[in-house]
Amino acid sequence: HLRQYFAIRGGIAIELHPDDLTEVTLEALVQAGITMISVGVQSFDATVLQNLGRSADDMAQRMALVRACSFQVIDMDLIFGIAGQTVASLRQDMFQARMLGATQISTYPLIRFSYTHATSLPASPRQQRQLLDVLADCARELGLERTSVWTFAQPDSIPYTSVTRPAFIGFGVSALSQTGPHLRINPFSVKEYCLNLQKRQLPQQRCLAFNSRQHGLYVLFRQAFRLHLDKSDFQKRTGQEMDRCLPDLLLLARLLGWIRRKQDGSGYQLTRRGIRLYHEVEQQVTHQLLDPVWRQSTLQGKL
Repeated sequence: HLRQYFAIRGGIAIELHPDDLTEVTLEALVQAGITMISVGVQSFDATVLQNLGRSADDMAQRMALVRACSFQVIDMDLIFGIAGQTVASLRQDMFQARMLGATQISTYPLIRFSYTHATSLPASPRQQRQLLDVLADCARELGLERTSVWTFAQPDSIPYTSVTRPAFIGFGVSALSQTGPHLRINPFSVKEYCLNLQKRQLPQQRCLAFNSRQHGLYVLFRQAFRLHLDKSDFQKRTGQEMDRCLPDLLLLARLLGWIRRKQDGSGYQLTRRGIRLYHEVEQQVTHQLLDPVWRQSTLQGKL
């Protein structure tokens, strides 16, 4: 159905829980045309997994099944800043993920959402910054390139992320879609989602519409995640010139040492200080924008 209605120029990706890594499921995904997968490992350390409410099953055997499928991209998600985690265990997680076949390792700080029942407290901002530096150093040892603030990939591999894509469509309950200056959130209720489809309506519960400056800020924010601010891409996506849309912000960022001009004049590049700042800003955006929206949507989905 996707190929029938959409011009797919890239791969087709899916997120998987470690429990989904069975021979039957993986074979079905290959037959369906899935080319990229991301596995939410979080950690290989038994103590850390216990603090996340997870078990430490044999990932080596599961990942052997994944490698046999010859996916173009194998992304493995790791979380840092968890109770019981040490620098040694975090480094071990990175080496283990690479050894088991990850072409990309995505690392995320532990973020507590108000609507979840997580009991583990995140590490302090200072500790998180230190761990982020550890991850970057470890990635270099493994021969991985930093492709975004939180991701490290095998050189010349296909990037796996929806964050840096100019547009994407999310299928299924609670999925997010981005088209131009609009963010659309699907219902969190399976019943409501199905009813909308039966009426041949978009299964949209909420739509966030940005004005021109907000859209510019959003595009700049997402560009910053991949460490580069591209003027040409910005104008293509917003219809505005970057330096004219956000001159005050760009000047401030340069003066404070968060970004520097590229020599070819195509835009700006995040500095080490800018990467650390983005790491903290991203979490603030999550708490102030996404958390309230997701909390409200979750409550509506239960009604």
